[in-house]
Amino acid sequence: MTYPQANVTLITGGVRSGKSNFAQSLASQYERHVRYLATAEAKDEEMRRRILHHQKNRPTNWKIIEEPIWIDQYFAPKKKASADTVTLLDCVTVWVSNLLLQKDPMGKEMWESEQGVKIVEEQIDRFIQTLMKTNQPTILVTNEVGFGGIEMNVLGRIYQDLLGWTNQKLAKVADQVYLVVAGIPMLIKDDMKGVMQN
Repeated sequence: MTYPQANVTLITGGVRSGKSNFAQSLASQYERHVRYLATAEAKDEEMRRRILHHQKNRPTNWKIIEEPIWIDQYFAPKKKASADTVTLLDCVTVWVSNLLLQKDPMGKEMWESEQGVKIVEEQIDRFIQTLMKTNQPTILVTNEVGFGGIEMNVLGRIYQDLLGWTNQKLAKVADQVYLVVAGIPMLIKDDMKGVMQN
């Protein structure tokens, strides 16, 4: 099955819903070079296994960039992809977590203070502003962490709220949004209607 090609596509869903597989199949349909921005870091054995799983499922000819924090630089004029490239960012979920766990000048993690959370929100907004200026296809993968209920700890609640707001902002600027459930992608936003595809 082929899907319409949008400028910015957001793919969301629950854990292990098939988001990454769908994102990769979508990127392959563009018939362009694929630039894959990976935000995960192998900080423990479980994350190392998850990263290896993703690596095994990616085409070997894709350009892989591992960047846990400063993803906006790859959409800025100096580092933006060439005109025949589609960018796949996997994933926003881990990126937001990485931002919250950054250390401030006092050695505290960002989530531990209101000022730190505000700085993280500003980083996210800068990325979205940069993303809005891109004229090259970009596919973003994220998670609906709210599907899993309310977190019991403070960090979990701050993260859940921030990711939820980030997803809403990204969905607002995206041309298309897909919700993936049990491996089945459902188009829930489509601003491409009426636009002719080449």
